[in-house]
Amino acid sequence: MKPTVENFAGELRMSPQALLDVLNLANVEKGSFKDALSGDDKAQLLDYLRASRRPIVAVSTRKLTPVRPYQHKLPLSFP
Repeated sequence: MKPTVENFAGELRMSPQALLDVLNLANVEKGSFKDALSGDDKAQLLDYLRASRRPIVAVSTRKLTPVRPYQHKLPLSFP
C-alpha cells in the first residue's frame, strides 16, 4: 500500500493541507489528501526543499566605510 498525502503529512507532523500546498509548489501535482505518493514524488519534494533552503551568498567588491569617522579622545594630561 502506497502512502497517501494525509499519511505522509502525519509522519512529518504537519497538516495535510500545508503538505499539499508545498507539494504543489514543488511541481508534484496532487489534488486530494487521498492521493498516493510515490518515491519519485518524495524525491522531487526533497529536491525542492533543499533548493529553497540554500543560503544566497552575495559577494560585494565595495568596501564598507563608516558613516562617521571614529574619533577617539586621548587624555592629554597624564598623572
